[in-house]
Amino acid sequence: EKYPQNGAYVFCNANPVKFVDMDGRKFTDWSKKYIDKFKEVIENKLSSLNNQLKELNPNKRSYTRKTESIQNQINEVNEASKELNALEESDQLYSIQIGIPRAFKKEDTNLYGSTFYNIGTDAVTAAIDASLEIDSDEFMGTLAHELKHCFQFETGDLTFSKNGGDGI
Repeated sequence: EKYPQNGAYVFCNANPVKFVDMDGRKFTDWSKKYIDKFKEVIENKLSSLNNQLKELNPNKRSYTRKTESIQNQINEVNEASKELNALEESDQLYSIQIGIPRAFKKEDTNLYGSTFYNIGTDAVTAAIDASLEIDSDEFMGTLAHELKHCFQFETGDLTFSKNGGDGI
């Protein structure tokens, strides 16, 4: 009230996304609902795969092949879960955005997701195309893919250039 020209977000230096989580050790509040849904999908997938393993008949010739296939899927889902936990415990701020910035869209491609470093919020942002239904397999698959890029950033396997594009 003393400085109306500074606006409503003066308490957080005009950046509520960056400064809601002062230590940067989690996803933004906005992103949490998508992360919680993703965790639910992971739990359901693991449960389904474990049930499939239990139902396999060890007397069938395809038992070994099917067991290996399901076990590989379980390992992939467990890896995604561990990566998500690492992102949640990180000092880096991560965010999920619905809608891909126009600068990342190309007219001749079907881009459903993009991960970039947002200089304004100091967050690594996983953007998901707004046309995807949030409860769809396509949305969750795209989110998993973009979270993998976030994890690659976390581990130093991916960097971004100053303009937000891919780095070295």
